[in-house]
Amino acid sequence: MHAIMDHCSLSRITAAEIEVVQEYTEIMGPLAQSLDILQRENGMFMGYLLPILYSLDCKSEGLENKPERYTYCFQLLRGVHEALRKRFAAIWEDKRLLLVACLHPCFRLEWLESCQATTHTSKYTMEALLKAEIKMGALNEDSDQSSDKDQEGDDLENDFFNFQPQGKTSAVDTVDEELLRYLRSPSCDLSSLYGFPHVLRCFLQHNTGMPSSAAVERLFSTGGNVMTVKRHSLSDVLFEHLVLLKHNRNVL
Repeated sequence: MHAIMDHCSLSRITAAEIEVVQEYTEIMGPLAQSLDILQRENGMFMGYLLPILYSLDCKSEGLENKPERYTYCFQLLRGVHEALRKRFAAIWEDKRLLLVACLHPCFRLEWLESCQATTHTSKYTMEALLKAEIKMGALNEDSDQSSDKDQEGDDLENDFFNFQPQGKTSAVDTVDEELLRYLRSPSCDLSSLYGFPHVLRCFLQHNTGMPSSAAVERLFSTGGNVMTVKRHSLSDVLFEHLVLLKHNRNVL
């Protein structure tokens, strides 16, 4: 950098300026990396959101607690950290977002242990929620399959031909075993979900994004019609209310 400045006949960067740049890049680096992950086009699921936010919060807290405090950018670090917590305060404990994160093989339940400072949801609580959600999906799947058959004939046959062994496991027991195998599996690849059909069904139900961006494009188009040249001074809250009212006028 000094050679470039000398070649351009400019004064060299001072030691203080170099320290500012170093502190800034170290503080903003985790935030930039988080945005890069969230903005990628392939392999991005809703389950990434909370683990990334929790990891970013942990990294920011770790930088604040460094033995050597920053000389110039400490207030920037504290401001970014507080703004992130305030901005996402409403979703830190969102059960649905916690659920979709635990359904992703990259995270499962391990990421919750390192983020207890931010979330009050324990690993065991999420395991119970996972089990309840997967069991509910399995029961709904079984009921859908049985509704396609002749229910009256099935009842008569089941009453007459009662050959089921006493020790035979039910679908719920199978789900418990499958969930336990999923949580213990070391693989982080999405392809590993094919070995856990009930978990895969819940993953597809909660983590699959929209196949088309048409709905988002219509929303942006509505926002453009609301924020015109003569209405560029609208507050964020009023703009959001107007967009929601106009976009959902048919529902109202």
